Amino acid sequence: MAKVDLNRIQDFLRIIELGNITRAAEALGERKAKLSRNLALLEKELGVQLVYRTTRQFRLTEAGAQFYQKMREH
Repeated sequence: MAKVDLNRIQDFLRIIELGNITRAAEALGERKAKLSRNLALLEKELGVQLVYRTTRQFRLTEAGAQFYQKMREH
């Protein structure tokens, strides 16, 4: 099993709960770039894309929705 950084999971949860990286960064007092990087690293650690993100769109993938639900249950 791959080692996953729990801080990145917390960042992911906050991003999804608040709807995007910008709002999560403001709420956490972090830079957007840091949260974006943490999200990308979490996806790499898990070996799966969690969100579709473009300049106009940000939404969970099916795997992302499943991961989010599983993490919310714990």
